[in-house]
Amino acid sequence: MQSLNKAIIIASFAHDHQNRKGNGLSYITHPLSVMNRVKKILESTKEVYKLSINDMLICAVLHDTYEDIDPKLFNMDAVCRGLQCEERANIHDLIISLFGVAIHETLLELTNDNAKIKDLGKTEYLKNKLLLMSKEAFLIKCADRLDNLEDSKNMSNSDRKTLYNNTLAIWKHAFNKRECNADHMFF
Repeated sequence: MQSLNKAIIIASFAHDHQNRKGNGLSYITHPLSVMNRVKKILESTKEVYKLSINDMLICAVLHDTYEDIDPKLFNMDAVCRGLQCEERANIHDLIISLFGVAIHETLLELTNDNAKIKDLGKTEYLKNKLLLMSKEAFLIKCADRLDNLEDSKNMSNSDRKTLYNNTLAIWKHAFNKRECNADHMFF
């Protein structure tokens, strides 16, 4: 089984009981959409990334897995049976065993720290976090945020306005303070 298919299976299990806030669809539609956005960019870029295109797509599809997984609902046994792999103690061990440390580390970059969000607020937290991300993680985060914005059309006006204003503040800060390439400007 191809590694990208394995990542999609893991993401499907990880987000099995979730729906999107904006449109109410099954949550797996979001990581797949982010993956497709990243794929389109990578197919047309001349930029060199440390991760391969396939690894970037795996990261895109798994970008919310560490953050959103509910250990009580995630059936490691079923996932490992489906993937025909040895069962692991937790999702981090599974990701490392299937995809390697580089993908695991990129996923850690993409995972929010809820304690820091509580202390700083999500907008300030993301302003700081985006400055420290690798260009690979930053590209995936850009695609993620764009997908969130496009999904917001079914949110209440006040929720949508908050998302747009927060995103504008985050991107202004990031694009003024970090090195960005043409792929990051795609959005």
